[in-house]
Amino acid sequence: MDFDYTKDVGDSFPGNDGKLFFQQLSQLIACGKYRICLHLDEKSVMAFTLELCRCILKEKAFMTSEIKKENDALLTKKEVMNLLDVSSTTLWSWRRKNYLVPIKIGRKVFYQKADVENLLSC
Repeated sequence: MDFDYTKDVGDSFPGNDGKLFFQQLSQLIACGKYRICLHLDEKSVMAFTLELCRCILKEKAFMTSEIKKENDALLTKKEVMNLLDVSSTTLWSWRRKNYLVPIKIGRKVFYQKADVENLLSC
């Protein structure tokens, strides 16, 4: 299926109209149903490239923040004991040796997911 979108975008970059155009274009590309052909003049090529770079950097920053959120997740003591197949005595010993340091919130003990994954990869 072809998608024909004719627009003189040379004067609209990098304004709001250009951003709307790229949002619509990226949605069309993501759905994968269309064969898209763009005809751009020199000014539009530069604007298209800049907007594409902005979109890529924004997506990369989002993905990085999602990975960071996932790694900052906390696991309960019981979850860590099951994942590492160790007893609470072992966790207590590791805490004393600063091998795996827990985070206490009130009376509850948690461990950072990234720290536990590091131990699993060893």
